[in-house]
Parts: sequence; structure tokens; C-alpha cells
Amino acid sequence: MIHPRVSVIIPTLNSSHHLEESLRSIINQSFRDLEIIIIDDGSDYIKDIIQGIADPRIHYIRNNDRLGLVKSLNLGITLSNGEFIVRMDADDIAEVNRLEKQVELLDRCSNIGAVGSAIRLIDDMGRDIGTRYYPRTPARTRWFAHFNAPIAHPSVMFRKSIIEHIGLYSETFSHCEDYELWLRMLEVTDIVNIAQPLLRYRIHDESVSSIQDTTQAEISLDLSCRTISKTINQHVDRDAVNGIKHPYSVMSRDQLTSSILLLHKLAEAYLQEVSLDRHEKNAICRDVTMLTSHLIVRSFRLGAFATISAIKDAIYCKPSSITYLTTELIARIGEQWSGNEQGFMRS
Repeated sequence: MIHPRVSVIIPTLNSSHHLEESLRSIINQSFRDLEIIIIDDGSDYIKDIIQGIADPRIHYIRNNDRLGLVKSLNLGITLSNGEFIVRMDADDIAEVNRLEKQVELLDRCSNIGAVGSAIRLIDDMGRDIGTRYYPRTPARTRWFAHFNAPIAHPSVMFRKSIIEHIGLYSETFSHCEDYELWLRMLEVTDIVNIAQPLLRYRIHDESVSSIQDTTQAEISLDLSCRTISKTINQHVDRDAVNGIKHPYSVMSRDQLTSSILLLHKLAEAYLQEVSLDRHEKNAICRDVTMLTSHLIVRSFRLGAFATISAIKDAIYCKPSSITYLTTELIARIGEQWSGNEQGFMRS
């Protein structure tokens, strides 16, 4: 049996439109020692596309019954022969050096169990519409994981030995199966991201993230509550966590206060729990201030009293942050005015 170093798993469902472009972006990688496992969960013309490409590294499996994404991914992992597993969507495009850079990092850093990258967002026609960044160091990845998945799922490469140790994707957390897996993975290994965008991620109306947005948000909130509760070692208020994750959803002054206080309590507990150098501590403190500024700007619609109260809460939690908080507030207001609001991870 041939054992390539990398197994690329591509689940498909009604995705023949972009599959050939996606496949060719893997076939033409600078890193050649790979196999491609396509799990067809019910698509037209997939087999014709594969036969037209005629690359012996492609293995095609068609499910007899529709399994869904999570079961298809687990099937692909079970059938894989590679040391490293790569997740790839059937409508995304990998940059030519994606696998080379990720393999190089995993070979160099034995403490890293999974690596992703920044992603370039494209529309259905392949036009650039922005870039999404993810945390680059293990410490910031663990910090970011309190709020959201710390790695873009289709950009990931992870060690097969890790997932064999912790278990496959959980069917219980469908639509957030990646976030839940990263949280389990972080219990036994480190996760990082490469700063360079190594994947072009296609956004369109039929994508899972668009179709399952409400369900995904609820499950993600459950996972965040569980993770934050574990770090601070006490029960957390669901509305307060939701305010941190989605500042635009804050509906009252009480929720605003609860979110700000919880955010600072979480940062204090995390900084005590994890050994960080001065640079990483400062980076996380800046993250807290940035998130606080998002909350304060969102408080404007609750009235002047709520905004003043939010600023007082933030200064009370960390008096030394007032200068940086002011700078961040000005930046948030400018972003809102221009209609170009930035997320938590900007670079």
C-alpha cells in the first residue's frame, strides 16, 4: 500500500460547478506526495470531472446513502493513508504552495498539531472580496478559541495521529464540528496559522455557513460558554458571552456591563493560567481593548447613559488601558462611518 505524506479530503454535495478548478489547485501543488479522497454525498457529473482529469492520486468514493458533511469527513479520514490530513471544500482554491508551507511547518514544529492560514474571500465568480486573518501563535489561538473557531476549517492541515488520539469529528456538534474539534485538539496540542493567505474561500448563498447560520450561531455560543466557563472556573451568563461574540446583538445596558466585566475577568484568568512572554501578553491586552471598543460603539444606540456607563466599566476593569481604548474607539467609529468595519483579527 502506498502511504503518501498528505491526504486531501474533499467532501462534495451538488458542487460540480467549481470542483474541477478546486481539484486542479490541489493537483498542481508544489508539494507532490499526496492523495486526494473525494467523498461524493450526492452530486451530478462528479465522476465525469474526475475521469477528465485522470490523475491516479484521486480516489473517488460515492456514498450509497447521503451521510452529511461530518460523516463524510470521518469516512475520508478513516480511508486516508497520509501522515497529514488536509481539509478542502469542493468550491475553494488552494494557492500553489499551500501544502508545501504547511508540511514544512509541521515538520519543523513537533508541538504543533494543526496549522491553518489566513484566507482570501472570493465571490461565486472568483473575484476577491476581502481577507480574513486568524491567530498566528499558540497562545493567541487558545485565547481566540474562547470566542470562535481559531482556524478556517477548509485551510487546515493536521496530524492524523492527533485525531486518532482524540477521536473523529463529533456528530453532536454538526455545523460547528470544526470548532468543537479544535477545542478538543487544544487539550493535547498547539494550533497556529500561517499569516499568508493560502486558500481562496468562496462565499455564496448555497454555502453551509449561509444556509445554517442560525443553528451554527447557537451551537458556537454553547461551545464558547463551555470554554469560557472552564477557564474562569465558574458558570457564565449566556447573554454576556453572546455580547462578546456578537457586540451588535447587545440589547440592554445590563447585558453590555455583563459582557465587559466577563471579558476582562476571562483575560485576567487566562493570563494567569498560561505562561506568556511580554509581547503575547500585550497582544492579548490589545485584543481585550479592541473587543471592548466594539461593545462600546455598539452601545451608542442604547443611549448616552449606557455608553458612559460602558466606558466607566472598561476603565474600572483596566485603568491603564484608557489611552489605547480611546485610540480603538476612534478607529471603530471611523470604521462604522466608512462602512468598513474590521473584525477581531485584522492581521
